[in-house]
Amino acid sequence: MLGQANCISGLGNIALARSDHAAAAAYFRQALRLYGRIPEPYSIGQSHLWLARLATSSTEQGRHIQAARDAWNSIARADLVHKLDEEFGDL
Repeated sequence: MLGQANCISGLGNIALARSDHAAAAAYFRQALRLYGRIPEPYSIGQSHLWLARLATSSTEQGRHIQAARDAWNSIARADLVHKLDEEFGDL
């Protein structure tokens, strides 16, 4: 399941590189569901980061930022939380 989620996330990155934001978000959401079933906190946080970057509202963005923060805090990755806060501010 991890391999499948990673491949789907990769498709999200390809869609993002092609500026197809709707497809990228759909792939990242699909990968996130799989990462959540494993669970894989690092990748859950990364998926939420991508979705925060693609969010179309501040509410949606804030939800993804907090979810990424929670996932990374659960595995003591203060370095990633710090980078998240640098990019989005301390929401």
